[in-house]
Amino acid sequence: MNDITRKMGTLMSLEIPYLVQIDATTAMLKLPPSWECMIDVSSPTYNWVAKSSEGVYDWQNSPVVPDGIKEQISTVASKYNDALMELIDRVE
Repeated sequence: MNDITRKMGTLMSLEIPYLVQIDATTAMLKLPPSWECMIDVSSPTYNWVAKSSEGVYDWQNSPVVPDGIKEQISTVASKYNDALMELIDRVE
């Protein structure tokens, strides 16, 4: 099993509602009312992007992304990073 497969498996094992795997490296988190977060497990969580019908944004720093959406993405990113750290601890 390669790192990307392990990372995607870790992300999907979090059983987060509205999280869908798109392909081997990409997942999408659907956020109400009309936002989504595109997750690329081959890159760090700060590279994830928030999307709306108006465009694609840096989820952490863009003033266009509502605070509630940033909080939801941050929660998922934290859970994912914690799960990856647990995975690393188990391997060592």
